[in-house]
Amino acid sequence: MRAIYERRPFPSVIPAKRWVLPPPEWIGALWQSVPRRILVAGCGTGAEAFALARRFPRASVVAVDFSPRSIAIARERGKRLRVGRRIRFRVADLSTPRLANATGAGFDLVTCHGVLSYVPAPGRVLANLYRLIASGGALYLGVNGTTHASATTRPMLAKLGFDVRELHDGPRLRDALRLCDNMQGRRGKERIAAYDVGLLAGDLFGPLIHDLDLSSWLRLARRAGFHFQGAFDAWDAVTRGLSGQEGHALFPKARGEVAEIAGLVSPAAFHRLLFTRDPVPNPPWKARRRLLEWRIVPTSCWTVRLPKRSANGRAIRRVALANPAMRIDWRAPEWLLEILRRSDGRRTLAEALARVPRDALPAELERELYVLHQLLVITAVPGVSPSC
Repeated sequence: MRAIYERRPFPSVIPAKRWVLPPPEWIGALWQSVPRRILVAGCGTGAEAFALARRFPRASVVAVDFSPRSIAIARERGKRLRVGRRIRFRVADLSTPRLANATGAGFDLVTCHGVLSYVPAPGRVLANLYRLIASGGALYLGVNGTTHASATTRPMLAKLGFDVRELHDGPRLRDALRLCDNMQGRRGKERIAAYDVGLLAGDLFGPLIHDLDLSSWLRLARRAGFHFQGAFDAWDAVTRGLSGQEGHALFPKARGEVAEIAGLVSPAAFHRLLFTRDPVPNPPWKARRRLLEWRIVPTSCWTVRLPKRSANGRAIRRVALANPAMRIDWRAPEWLLEILRRSDGRRTLAEALARVPRDALPAELERELYVLHQLLVITAVPGVSPSC
């Protein structure tokens, strides 16, 4: 594997500004922290490290890769970019027990995108990464799913007589890839036949590729000690499922449990997962008195347009929820709108409801809040003092 990436460093064609990661709003909704120290585990030629340095301008970034050539390219690129001055690039193998010698430890956020699907022992790497994360820290993990292009294309190429362990580019291979694209109905940017040779080598060819279902990746991460918080693609599936407000069927499962259910119903081609080093408590949805002591924090995952207050506390109003991928016209009672108006992350739920008459609160209050919590319109966190 190291020889392959020495020959064709990855990514070879993706500019740093176009590197695609989950939106910070999604990460922030699940993990209520801003990283000060970031580790990019398997940074390749540096695109991800540069993107993260731009996204978190006050954070220090360490980026490692097992390919000396990739690191040399990343360092050279960093000299031409202002953010490159805040990044320390190191050559290191993620599977070695001595990884901390090269990276240091105590990271608030570790990202490992497009790496573990191509290493022989991903569980060993996850155990190493767990030891590098500070208490309260998080891991973002990007790994192949069962519907990844390599899961179907590699077997087909093998049947056509190609050696999928190593790339030998040429007209015959491109014709075979076009055949694969046509038979599988790929269009536009999804067509593998148009991949740059570096992307093709990194995404489709090699000694091994793990295309695993969500449950298998979660099993490996949990063995290493991590606690699952959510999957970006599952959030999209959950949002589609809850757009008609059917979320009461999921009550009171935690976000991680809901993401696992979504992974069964709608398998992803590529899993974008968030874990925390420490457990994160699920709000006490079945204990209203305790829930009232929790704070309601509005997230920036959605643009929410709230109507003006109504004198009728039982009125049902329309609320427009929008994000770059979806718009929902939500029917919400006045008491729920009051929570959204008054929740600033500092007030407890009881304080946000102080202006609402008690007789206007329904028996299903917790379930209504739960749906918004699963949509990531709001997040509920324990009611500690803001100064703590």
